[in-house]
Amino acid sequence: FLKKKKKMELRIPTGHVDSVWGLGYSSLLHDGSLCFLSGAADQTIRVTEVAVESGNFTVSPPLHYEHAVWRVAVHSRGQLLVVSCSDGHVHVSRRRGPARAPAPVARLRHQAAVYAVCFSTGGTWLLSGDVAGNVLLWDVPRHWLDDTAEEQHERHEQ
Repeated sequence: FLKKKKKMELRIPTGHVDSVWGLGYSSLLHDGSLCFLSGAADQTIRVTEVAVESGNFTVSPPLHYEHAVWRVAVHSRGQLLVVSCSDGHVHVSRRRGPARAPAPVARLRHQAAVYAVCFSTGGTWLLSGDVAGNVLLWDVPRHWLDDTAEEQHERHEQ
């Protein structure tokens, strides 16, 4: 017989100043915390990490985009964050821990505004869909999960 789990209700101040349109979640991380990602019409994402035992949470500073954030997804390992925007891009960032803004890793191009993103169960693939009816399947390179991904992105953007 299954025991009823105690309902956990947290009011999490996201820091957004406009409508929240996307939410992502990663199950228990190696340190025993949960990772929530929120994206909003205010053109930002925020990462909230919740310590399960204590219920304490930390909200990261915002990561700003040039366009509204539609949908978000969190990699199964909690390291990668994906954002779909109305500018036709899928933005990939790396979670850097509590109270730190995520670091950009890659920007993937669609021909139209991107309204849907998700990772495969194992985290090896990323799917994205746009308003023109296109669905693209992207390989998630191993280096995106490495600590060096931020440095590689900075070299690529220059």
